[in-house]
Amino acid sequence: MAHKNLTRKQREFLRHRKEIMQTALSLFSQKGFANVSMQEIALKSEFAVGTLYKFFSTKEALYSEVFKEKVFELHSILVKALNIPGNEIKKMKTFIEKKIQWFTENMDYVRLYVTEIFGVGYIDKEEFSQLQEKNHVELVDEICRLFNSGIKKKIFKQIDPQILAISLNGLSNGLLFEMIENRDFKQIDPNSVLTIFLQSICLKGTDEVV
Repeated sequence: MAHKNLTRKQREFLRHRKEIMQTALSLFSQKGFANVSMQEIALKSEFAVGTLYKFFSTKEALYSEVFKEKVFELHSILVKALNIPGNEIKKMKTFIEKKIQWFTENMDYVRLYVTEIFGVGYIDKEEFSQLQEKNHVELVDEICRLFNSGIKKKIFKQIDPQILAISLNGLSNGLLFEMIENRDFKQIDPNSVLTIFLQSICLKGTDEVV
């Protein structure tokens, strides 16, 4: 639903909900789920504790919604990047740029995600896994369409589009997680990622298309 179609009360509800979730994310990422209380989140976000419970029934529910919200946010950004006007190379570059930008701007969440997935977990792993799998399949399908189009235009070599899609997504994810875990790792240049990938699949030559 577009915000312009919402009532003032509905817009205010969403704004308050977002403020609570942003505060919760900051605290969870700094101190861990077990060391943060609803009272602390309320104090930091400048809401009454009772108000928090009107938005989220439990701390676990709030924590789960923080994760879901970010998953949907990233997925939406990447799908939009793959559907901008322009040729396939431009779309690939925008996809990589938007992914790097999102990771850079959401380090609190990414570090919390790593802790949650590979450490002690407080979310419903099965539900979250199903959500991630659904988004992953949809995203790979979108990237496949891009490569299919590029192959038909003879921009890319005749390689299975699904393999190309998984490889592009995997390469960018691998570099981003290295950036998160290794403080000495330099900021990722989208052009470098694109050049590495295109050198092996592009028929026209990277100098011409990047």
